[in-house]
Amino acid sequence: MTLYMKTKKFTITAIGKHRLDILNRISALYLQKQIPVESIVFEETEKGKGKYQIVCCTSEEDSIKRIVNQICNIVDISKASYKI
Repeated sequence: MTLYMKTKKFTITAIGKHRLDILNRISALYLQKQIPVESIVFEETEKGKGKYQIVCCTSEEDSIKRIVNQICNIVDISKASYKI
C-alpha cells in the first residue's frame, strides 16, 4: 500500500515596493519551509511599486497560509494572498 499525496499548484500574489531585498526575503521563506518554487514574476504597477507572483507546488495548504501570513508581515508589502 502506497500513500499518494496530491500536490496542488498555488499562486501567491503580493503587492509592495519595488526592492530587491523583498524578493530575497520571500525566497528565504520558501527555503525555510523547503517548498520548491516554479517561478517568480515581478510586474511594475506604478513607479516604485509592483506585484510579485510566486508559483509553487505542495500538498500542504497550511504551509502556504503560513508563508502568506509571513509575507504580509514584511514591512514593504501592503497586501498578499494566494489561490489554488
